[in-house]
Amino acid sequence: MDGHEKYEALTGKSWTAAVTEWNQLEQRVQEAATQYLECAAPHQSEERKQLETALRSRHSEADAYWKKMWEDLDRC
Repeated sequence: MDGHEKYEALTGKSWTAAVTEWNQLEQRVQEAATQYLECAAPHQSEERKQLETALRSRHSEADAYWKKMWEDLDRC
């Protein structure tokens, strides 16, 4: 059994499915970044702060998923 097969046994999802899920998370990060950049409100506005918070949150989620994916694969 290779590492990717062991990954699936360990996590219950294929490596390809994990990469696909991470890619979807990254797309959400890009969407949040686009919303932030397109916002015409001043930098200190509540709207801008909310968009920045959303961007940070989505980035953190995608980053944590990425790290966990690779940690799990390394365990295999």
